[in-house]
Amino acid sequence: MKNVYILIVTYLFISLSGCNNNIKGNEITYKNQSKIIRFDKEFFAYITHPSQAKQDSLIQSYPQLLPAIAITAANVKSGDSTVHYINELNRYYSHPSLLQIYRDALTHFDNVSVYDNALKEIEINASKELPCEQLPKLSFHVSGFKENVIAFDSLISISIDKYLGKDYSYYQTYFNDHERSRMTPSFIMVDYLKAWLMSDVIDNDQNDLLETIIYHGKLIYVISKLLPENDFMLENIIGYTTDQIMWCNENEKKIWKNITDQAGLSNTDRLIISGYVNDGLYTVPIGKNSPPHLGDWIGWQIVKQYATEKKATTENVIKTDAKTILKEAKYNL
Repeated sequence: MKNVYILIVTYLFISLSGCNNNIKGNEITYKNQSKIIRFDKEFFAYITHPSQAKQDSLIQSYPQLLPAIAITAANVKSGDSTVHYINELNRYYSHPSLLQIYRDALTHFDNVSVYDNALKEIEINASKELPCEQLPKLSFHVSGFKENVIAFDSLISISIDKYLGKDYSYYQTYFNDHERSRMTPSFIMVDYLKAWLMSDVIDNDQNDLLETIIYHGKLIYVISKLLPENDFMLENIIGYTTDQIMWCNENEKKIWKNITDQAGLSNTDRLIISGYVNDGLYTVPIGKNSPPHLGDWIGWQIVKQYATEKKATTENVIKTDAKTILKEAKYNL
């Protein structure tokens, strides 16, 4: 894994250094012809009707995922056995509200054929765009509104209770409007791909503002090349509404001028940089009438233009440094 770190709320990346990186049991085998590992269903079957046989099966099948969910979702302290984590998770999910959220998530995602089909198309696209890379397996779990994604070297697990639709009743208490706008099923495959690219594929060079916006632009560009074209709207990759996309197109020159003239592409101030790429109600350095994280959007435009100008492959886009991309994109507004 190239980068191992925690991005609060959204993604958790877990290093397996010093361990066998092969995920055992269900974590490398599809059940019932589905390409998605339904840890969520298996664990719910255990906590609602526990048995020693089910516990043994979970321990054998998910030796890494169980501890990861226990530590990140239930705040369980590290223990010396997987049984410790299962017991603590059992207590965690026994809360009536959390149990109801778990039931709602399973009902909402009872049929995952649309994601199965999407994953098959993504595999085809990835084999063409990134032939040297191996897509990780995809699993579903329920975290109780904690990290959206847990990523290992060869497995990414999505917390499906974070994608129940912006109007889901329990979200109203815990999340604001702009957070709920991304808590819809259309972001599942986007977040799966983003976690993979961040952890294993695209080098995390973000030393200054230019490198940061190009890094985020690369993420969006590569995701757009891998997603099934007919199933997911392009706007969903960046999380903008149609009106926000129109605003960006109409104000692209103003956005770029703000970044280059007021902030400066070589700026290394983390507070200023975060203002352009962090999620929120708007992009702080631009103004309250702007969409959020406009640095991501402008980086995407530059990367797209570079790919067009150079007729670059996706692999070339990923490997090319930020200064070269900007120079050879001829991005002059």
